[in-house]
Amino acid sequence: MNIALIGYRGSGKSTVGRIVADRLNREFVDSDTMIEKYVGGSIEEIVCSLGWPAFRALERELIRKLTRRKNIVLATGGGVVEDEDNRAYLNKTCWIVWLNCRERILEQRIRKDESMGSIRPSLMGHDLAVEIAVVMEKRMPIYQAMSHLVIDTSFRNAKEVAHEIINAMPDLLKESANAG
Repeated sequence: MNIALIGYRGSGKSTVGRIVADRLNREFVDSDTMIEKYVGGSIEEIVCSLGWPAFRALERELIRKLTRRKNIVLATGGGVVEDEDNRAYLNKTCWIVWLNCRERILEQRIRKDESMGSIRPSLMGHDLAVEIAVVMEKRMPIYQAMSHLVIDTSFRNAKEVAHEIINAMPDLLKESANAG
């Protein structure tokens, strides 16, 4: 069974996912990075040239393929949960961990990433704080409904979060990690 990390951008999915995968000796996959490599451009470039619907279609096809793999740790894009097919693929083959984070902390992390050159296109064209609040209001019930485990990453480092995920894993996942 796979481990999928869901949550808003900036919640720590990629960083935590790498640590979990390393500790469990599993393959780590970042869906956004895979899309960027496949298309040959950043998410910002993809969305600007093709639009959000085309990006979401690429994401859906990738999630379908990735969830056929075994024993991966998957860091999903924040909006992956908005697509019904993605939710079905993930629910069928993954133990799902929601990395939740306070909105103001998400804003700080995203602004820091942007200052270092990691820019993602706006989902709505609003101020970042407003966008986070609006999008989180829409996604929170979906994240909650899908998750087997919820961890607040607001004031915790990635190693602590990874440790909590590994300790909370069901026995079935621990056995497959030991067998792999």
